[in-house]
Amino acid sequence: MRSLRPAALAAAALLLALPVHAGRWTDGSHRSWKGFLVHAPLVWPSREYRLYLPDGIPEQQPAPLVVMLHGCKQDPDAFAAGTRMNRLADRHGFLVLYPRQSPLQNAQHCWNWFDAASQRGWGEAAIIAGMVEAVAKRHPVDRRRVYVAGLSAGGAMTSILAACHAGLFAAAAIHSGVAYKAAASPWTALSALEKGGGTPPAEAGRDAWKCSGAGRLAMPVIVIQGEADERVRPVNAGQIVEVFAQMNDLADDGRDNDSVNARATSARTEAVPGGRSYLVREYSAGGRTLIKEYRVQGMAHAWSGGDESQPYNDRFGPDASALIWEFFSRHTR
Repeated sequence: MRSLRPAALAAAALLLALPVHAGRWTDGSHRSWKGFLVHAPLVWPSREYRLYLPDGIPEQQPAPLVVMLHGCKQDPDAFAAGTRMNRLADRHGFLVLYPRQSPLQNAQHCWNWFDAASQRGWGEAAIIAGMVEAVAKRHPVDRRRVYVAGLSAGGAMTSILAACHAGLFAAAAIHSGVAYKAAASPWTALSALEKGGGTPPAEAGRDAWKCSGAGRLAMPVIVIQGEADERVRPVNAGQIVEVFAQMNDLADDGRDNDSVNARATSARTEAVPGGRSYLVREYSAGGRTLIKEYRVQGMAHAWSGGDESQPYNDRFGPDASALIWEFFSRHTR
């Protein structure tokens, strides 16, 4: 019998590692009275969602929940296919919630992160937060392990949710997004994408801490950014790090005393075999990594390590979904 080639063996091993049974989808919607937008007050404050339920989770056993916020010109199905987050959900036993933006709320399917209501935790941020609460009442969700991740406009909305709803989320992942308070109107949003946010990061970090209730809740954040991104410039990733370093500094002991700061405690360069190299920076305090940053060389505006059969995915970068889940799994609320 002819021996199998190494590539065939690797493919067979991958198939064996994948779950035998795929999960199922359930659809819903949520409305919030706090969900009205300032710049579009006639837009009804309700959004649809898709929820992925992996097979094999015991009915009454609480499981983690990951909220995935798509970018502009995307929808839940395309985002799920591109990121392949559901495969990780099958393997590790967590639920995945995909809120949906529609052209009725934004012509490009972008989340309205730049709206003044959202910037204070209302608007679409309130709708998504309420969506999480509604899902947690209907399904066995471990409330200590609820996480949020987003790409581009979804990453910008993730910044707001991490800032203003820190009690709800145990950690956040911002991929090719912008910082909290980067813009507060449609007219300043484009400038923020190109040049960074108009609010100084230290000020935005203090505002984020206040928006979350000025409490003692740390907000661990993983930031992923392509260095060749011309849609959302890399300057924004640096600002995100600074904002959440400031927020975590205040959450640490209630004082602005640099106990957590935006000076990396470690840095290293790694590479995907046959793919892109990337810089990894960690920002730790008290023996705990609160912020982790990935800068992917040569990558444009795309989900790192995603399925290129879907738009806005780059297969040559490190697997962002795997990196995000690994980071999330280390943090509980």
